[in-house]
Amino acid sequence: VFVERDFALTNFNIALGLDYIPLEAEVETIGGTTGFNAKVEVKDQFTIYVQPSKKLDNGMTVFAKLGYSQADLQISQTSRQAGTTGTNDTVGTDTGASRDLEGPMIGLGVEKEFANKAFVRFEVSYTDYDEISYTNSNGKILKASAELTAAHLSIGKKF
Repeated sequence: VFVERDFALTNFNIALGLDYIPLEAEVETIGGTTGFNAKVEVKDQFTIYVQPSKKLDNGMTVFAKLGYSQADLQISQTSRQAGTTGTNDTVGTDTGASRDLEGPMIGLGVEKEFANKAFVRFEVSYTDYDEISYTNSNGKILKASAELTAAHLSIGKKF
């Protein structure tokens, strides 16, 4: 879901926008040699962006997008490896933690507008989130670097 405000300039347009992804992703981490396991949920991603665009002679518009994204990260169901073999997991005393994922986003895309101001847009974007770190009650550290590469197909109407 996104909203934009277009500004027409001499040779190109520029849009300022806000994008929201109303989906939730769940990842179960298996610590392996780190001795730490957890359930990680990512949700509520917002991106604020600037989008310069250029209309081509064939009626298509090409654009680039540069923005900054933020998402909520919830860490729960933590456990630690109690044995040396890694098979004797015990539940940690942690109640869970919340973190923010943040990072820059870049994207490229094309758009086709129709006579009734409806449009179809296709874009590919890449978000590189900052590394997050979480230390459980047993002193084990979980570090994660996250990236998001996404393809978007949007149908909309301009007002």
